[in-house]
Amino acid sequence: MHSIRVLNDHGDTPLAQWDDTDEISIEKARKVFDEMVAEGYLTFRADEGTKNTGERIKRFDPSAMLIYVFKKSAFAGG
Repeated sequence: MHSIRVLNDHGDTPLAQWDDTDEISIEKARKVFDEMVAEGYLTFRADEGTKNTGERIKRFDPSAMLIYVFKKSAFAGG
């Protein structure tokens, strides 16, 4: 199962899950992804091969096993 998770001060929270063979679940996840991007969240693909570094994405990719989103200001500091 593929998923979108938001990183926040409580750890990570699931936002959406999809099966890459089910168009309805893919479209629901795409809608969540697009809403998060519109709200200013950064999005990273974090598949097995990229867990340590991640890969910044700007478009929903239904083949991604895991997508993390987080608010830019959540990691700002001095």
